[in-house]
Amino acid sequence: MSWFTFYEITGASVPTPATSQASIFINSATGQPSYKDDTGTVTSLVGAVSITGWTNSLNTSGVNATTNVSCWLASGGSTNQAACIQPKGNGPWLAQLPDGTATGGDARGVQAFDGQLVRSFASEVAQGDQSVLLGAYSRAGAMAAVAIGYGNVVNDQYGASVGGTGNISGYCAFSTGLSNVSQGQYSFSAGQGNAADAENGWIPGGLGATTRGTFGAGARASGFFVSQGDCQDRVFKFRVATSNATQATSTTNGAAASTTNQIILPDGSAFVVKGTINVREAATGDSSAWDFTAYIKRGAGAGTTAMVAACTPTLIAQDAGAATWAVAVDADTTNGGLRCRVTGQASHDLKWSWSIYSCNEVVG
Repeated sequence: MSWFTFYEITGASVPTPATSQASIFINSATGQPSYKDDTGTVTSLVGAVSITGWTNSLNTSGVNATTNVSCWLASGGSTNQAACIQPKGNGPWLAQLPDGTATGGDARGVQAFDGQLVRSFASEVAQGDQSVLLGAYSRAGAMAAVAIGYGNVVNDQYGASVGGTGNISGYCAFSTGLSNVSQGQYSFSAGQGNAADAENGWIPGGLGATTRGTFGAGARASGFFVSQGDCQDRVFKFRVATSNATQATSTTNGAAASTTNQIILPDGSAFVVKGTINVREAATGDSSAWDFTAYIKRGAGAGTTAMVAACTPTLIAQDAGAATWAVAVDADTTNGGLRCRVTGQASHDLKWSWSIYSCNEVVG
């Protein structure tokens, strides 16, 4: 061993430097403070650490021979014993010390849980308050956001992504699978390479589908020709309420017609659309139903949208009291899509429901 600084100990007097008799020193062999008495016996001043309720060990054999394991094992209590390491106050729980670099990452959010050990950027952490992060190269960047897996980014409150390279930028949105995007509020995407880019939009699986920004739309595809959504199906639920005989347009959210609540075609596309219509008056019980098949296309610009052939809905059945009620399906050249309109009856409160399947969308 080598000697660092010697102090002679003589009763209760103040130690003075010395090179003999009883001494305290740093043992270079162990790195620990040690004591040498006047007989030459050396004793470490650092004993084994003992924490009540835990047994610590270092495992270097068997499957742990290459990567050794330091272990803290709950012990000393009941046969079935819980283990708890709890932050103080509103502190986060984290697996690495933040250092502002890609090694340890930026500071975590209040009461966040961050179990990620690898990142490319310092911002890839559980940055949102009460957020949860597990995996690699991911980020939970908003309040109560959850990112689990590889390369997921969740940047809106209560959003979640489980899988690989998912991107969440919608409030309460969710994605699972690989490389899916949920941008609309309350949207959902699964499968691979899909984009639920509309509020309440949903894609339950498949490959390469998009909701095209239409409120409440569902989409499905099993691949594409050139780009996402150029060979897919979509489903819609339209509604409108009337109390007069003025023609009204049905939409996916019951609001005024726009480019985000109708079946809007992209430039250079053709859609086959099938649907059923059901209307009922609660006061009288009168009802009526129709179905239809429409073929519509669009060139360059909304103004080029046109029916390939006129669409006349077919009456399925109708009560006598509903004889004047009517539906129409045609092209909306203002918004560039399919228009679904109804005509009710004065002083009759009617609720109109459309179930529509855009069963064959081809773009390009």
